[in-house]
Amino acid sequence: MSPRKLEEQVLPSGANNIYIRVLIDNDLAGNVFGTRWVYEGRGMVWITQLCVSYRYRNQGIAKRLLETLREKECGFGILSSHPFAILAVLRVFGRGPEDVNLEMTRDHARSLMASCPVTYVSEAKIRGALFGDEVDDGSISCADTGFWVDHTEPLEALNVVREKGITWPLGELPDGCEFLVLIKAKVVGH
Repeated sequence: MSPRKLEEQVLPSGANNIYIRVLIDNDLAGNVFGTRWVYEGRGMVWITQLCVSYRYRNQGIAKRLLETLREKECGFGILSSHPFAILAVLRVFGRGPEDVNLEMTRDHARSLMASCPVTYVSEAKIRGALFGDEVDDGSISCADTGFWVDHTEPLEALNVVREKGITWPLGELPDGCEFLVLIKAKVVGH
């Protein structure tokens, strides 16, 4: 994807966009893109991209990046084909994958995503058993974003997650889709 296309997709013009990066010895270790807006009177942040370089994984970088996005009484959404990005969001803003509550995703995904200023989010087609769809592909919570990416690495990561004994709450990942989760962030005392 060209830099211009990436910017159009993850940093929509006129929106309240966020870009945060972590550099280690002038090397990009990770970054997060997000867009803030108000949905039904509540602040929301859509995480459009969360990436940590292979060399810097398992060092708390995703957690640090995500913590910078936290605001009081804020909700978070993410579409990602990569289980590690989803797990980071679940751990930082929710109660982790072991105690995930998909009620907010089920009840608000369609209207919340339609209100999102990020075009690929607002135009995504939600699917999975969570939304009452009759599926035969094992999907629970995902959306067709029209991004056809190679799922080899994300599926390998999903196998690593399952090998660690973590029950993956979002089901399988069909081609052309990304996992979907919405979270009302836990309140953290400062």
